[in-house]
Amino acid sequence: MIAEVILDLKANSIDKPFSYLVPDRFLGVIEVGERCYVNFGNFKRMGIIVELKEETDIDLNKLKEIEDLIDIEPIITKELIELGIYLSKTSYYPLISYLLTMIPNVLKVNYTKKVKLIDKDDFRLNLIFSDKEYLLYDDLDKNDLSLIKDSIKSGQVELIFDYKRKEAIKYEKVITLLSIPPKLTDKRKEIVDYLIRNNNEALWLDLKEDTSSSLETIKRMEKKGIVSISDKEVYRNVKTIKPFKDKKVTFTKEQNKAFDELKNNLNNNIVYLLHGITGSGKTEIYLSLIEEVIKNNKEAILLVPEISLTPMMVNRFKSRFKDKVAIFHSELSDNTRYDEWRKVLRGEVKIAVGARSAVFAPFKNLGIIIIDEEHENTYKQDTSPIYHARDVASWRVGYKNCMMLLGSATPSVDSYARAIKGVYKLVELKNRPNNFGLPETTVVDLNQEFKKGLKGNLSNTLIDAINERLAKGEQSLLLLNRRGYSNYLMCRMCGTVERCPNCDVSLTYHDYDKTLKCHYCGYEKRVISKCAKCGSDRLEKIGSGTEKLEEELSSLFPSARIIRMDTDTTRGKNGHEKILYDFEYNGDILLGTQMIAKGLDYPNVTLVGVINIDQSLKIPDFRSKEETFSLLTQVSGRCGRGEKKGNVIVQTYNKDYYAIKYGLSQDYIGFFNEEMKVRKIAKFTPFYFMVQIKIKSKDMKLAYQEAKIVKEKLSETYNNDELIILGPIQPTIARLDSFYVFNVILKYKKVENLDIVLKNIYDEESKKDILISIDRFPSSF
Repeated sequence: MIAEVILDLKANSIDKPFSYLVPDRFLGVIEVGERCYVNFGNFKRMGIIVELKEETDIDLNKLKEIEDLIDIEPIITKELIELGIYLSKTSYYPLISYLLTMIPNVLKVNYTKKVKLIDKDDFRLNLIFSDKEYLLYDDLDKNDLSLIKDSIKSGQVELIFDYKRKEAIKYEKVITLLSIPPKLTDKRKEIVDYLIRNNNEALWLDLKEDTSSSLETIKRMEKKGIVSISDKEVYRNVKTIKPFKDKKVTFTKEQNKAFDELKNNLNNNIVYLLHGITGSGKTEIYLSLIEEVIKNNKEAILLVPEISLTPMMVNRFKSRFKDKVAIFHSELSDNTRYDEWRKVLRGEVKIAVGARSAVFAPFKNLGIIIIDEEHENTYKQDTSPIYHARDVASWRVGYKNCMMLLGSATPSVDSYARAIKGVYKLVELKNRPNNFGLPETTVVDLNQEFKKGLKGNLSNTLIDAINERLAKGEQSLLLLNRRGYSNYLMCRMCGTVERCPNCDVSLTYHDYDKTLKCHYCGYEKRVISKCAKCGSDRLEKIGSGTEKLEEELSSLFPSARIIRMDTDTTRGKNGHEKILYDFEYNGDILLGTQMIAKGLDYPNVTLVGVINIDQSLKIPDFRSKEETFSLLTQVSGRCGRGEKKGNVIVQTYNKDYYAIKYGLSQDYIGFFNEEMKVRKIAKFTPFYFMVQIKIKSKDMKLAYQEAKIVKEKLSETYNNDELIILGPIQPTIARLDSFYVFNVILKYKKVENLDIVLKNIYDEESKKDILISIDRFPSSF
């Protein structure tokens, strides 16, 4: 038998399966989707078996044998291997990149390069090794590398790859009842009775806590043959602060109509778009559909766009479906994520709830994939390997012949256009249950406010509204979509702004730790007291972030309980959930970035204040108007969700701009029609397909020259009527994390063999000093 193995080497030149003989000892054990160790070159590498076959055109005498199997059962299903092949062909990254994305980090092998001294008589080598048998390759002095490299070739030094696996399965002691003697001491009888009540078996930690027993007592009982002590594999719990509480609701006539249509098509490969206004009951429809899927002995994936949504979703799902739910999001530790993943692989759960990567949950009998807030850009992975969760979900439901449901109060323009054309099926929820209306909206024109002498971030209208809520014991949400204290630090004498040395951006001032930070590469430095250019001490903090606004709120409302929610305050374990729990039960004002704009459902929130919605219009992204409309609509929907009436106050400089105007009235159709006119003129999606080719190098000239070569190759293949080619152009942030960036943008309606041409460009032009990425779902240029 021959095994086709994909090696865990992310190189284009070896992005293909390699054939290995299967030793007789592995026959009957080896399966597609298992990991193995093989010799590649002269080194031992981990690989994933993607195919088993009986025949090959290769001379069997030239094939090496598989050295060892890591797994005794597949860790990647055949479906996910085929999905990886599809993604590799359409996104141009090596197959192994996608396969490794699908499995937990603890299943990936870490390699360490070492050099071992063989020729101990060589004086120069002895000086380098200094009586040590091994040295880490990465720790070698640069001046010694040439000699070490020559010595490896001559056999005087051996290059060794040490590999380390990270799987960490948790075990706990289990006490099992074996026999019941006629005479027992009171303590032993208490222990035996406890075990009988728990089906003759209990975890030692539970037994210890509930009976106040010592391990010595248990060991003496083991010697008497009364109990046995063993180790049992257990899962780490995904802890939640808020107790699970199910919230069953009765559907309205409109909800029933939507649910019935969706339920009747669960077994069809159809993409539905559920367009429901904020608070219209989309989540309850998700829950009810998943109940139907489970009744049919199938499984479900629910994707949510932000980690901050996950605690609320987890609570709803855990309360309804108990232990049938696995959770996936980036706040989980690697080991906890591994446990959740194993529950899915073993068929112990029926539902996976989580952020983008949960779309790869290894279910074998998938019945539905639901993407909540489908318009969100967080479903797109921008780093290697690039993919969009919607694209992955579409492929998976096609493979399993089941439904994909996209839900949103503000669908992406692309999705709604597909629904109008009949590519997707449209289902709508136009009303909130119990006749709860949408909140009233008040617009504050910041142009006029500054003429009146506004000095802080809050207008008198918003201040009065907050005071009114505080007097009533009601809660307020304030959105400012910029974290930190100030946008930047500027010298008033010479105008110098402190900038990141790695990126073409200014550093953001953070007051809590007195640092200047880059929000792109992570660089930070202590705040300076004098200008580095002219020496002046007249340094001014320009602009406002959530940290500065929190300070202003504390001054205006000294008795209010103010809670801030942004990336800086949610970094700890369960950070999002702790903050939301604290606000729900103890808070008066929740101040935050866009993470507070979606999915929160608190009946006592009756005021939403948007500090400066115009900021999102400045983002260098052709979807910035769509994102502004969505953000405004979504955050407005966080209030007035119960019996208490809600009010939204929006501060803006551009009250008549269409994205803001339609957002204020939550008029999605009006915005959609206006945006489609703009997109048609500009030749953006959904009228044209778009591809972004990004060329990066630490050498600016080299990056530009390579971008010109890429454009020339495309221009030689296609004329401008077939393929619109723009660039090379630098993005707004021309240097990021020490790399200069140039983009080549493609627009087209129908082009033959473009995938092949792009794959050739990717393979031919990716070089040591050049990084190329090809993005089929571009947004910012």
